[in-house]
Amino acid sequence: RSILSYQLKERFQLPAFPALQAANTVAKLRAGYGIFEASATDQLAKAKLPILFIHGEDDTFVPYDMMEELYEATNTEKKKLTIPGAEHTESINVNPELYWKTVWEFVGRFMAV
Repeated sequence: RSILSYQLKERFQLPAFPALQAANTVAKLRAGYGIFEASATDQLAKAKLPILFIHGEDDTFVPYDMMEELYEATNTEKKKLTIPGAEHTESINVNPELYWKTVWEFVGRFMAV
C-alpha cells in the first residue's frame, strides 16, 4: 500500500484516494484478494529464515527509508547492505564487488559445508 501510494504521488501526481480503492477492487475481482490485506512488515515479523536486505541509496521506485521499516520488522537473522549511488535493482551494477562479497559472506554463514 505504501509503495503504491508513493508511486501514485511521485510518478503520476495522483492522490492515493480514490486510486488505491479502485486498484483494490480490481485486485479483489481478478486475484481474489485486496491490496490492503497485504503487509510486508507483518510477514517479515513471522520470518524464520535469514534475510539479507540490499537497497540502493538512490532508489526512487522503492524509497530507501522503506528498507529500514522492513528491516526493523524482521525478527530473524538479518543484515542490510546499502549501495550509495544505486537506483532500483542497480546495486549489483554500481558496486558488484561489495554486492557479491556481502551476499556470499551472508549465505556462507548459513550453509553447511
